[in-house]
Amino acid sequence: AYACLATRVPVGMEITADLLDKVERAERVFLDQGFRDFRVRIIDRDTAKIQILEEEFFQLIEKKNRIIKEMGGLFEHILLDLEGRSERTN
Repeated sequence: AYACLATRVPVGMEITADLLDKVERAERVFLDQGFRDFRVRIIDRDTAKIQILEEEFFQLIEKKNRIIKEMGGLFEHILLDLEGRSERTN
């Protein structure tokens, strides 16, 4: 599973067990909140970009406080990709 999580780290950034653990824990937050298809991508060590399906944007807004609380210990900055996630995107 960690090999797959490595795709969430930008090219050129060192992939560490700690960084992959942060991604895995962050994605668990979305899984536990009922999101179907999502990615937590690393921008830098303190910043994550969230990609979810466009039809789940309202669900994210409804649950944003809980998501922020649960992810706040993992990343200083949490960004939402407003283009949405295509179900065919890695």
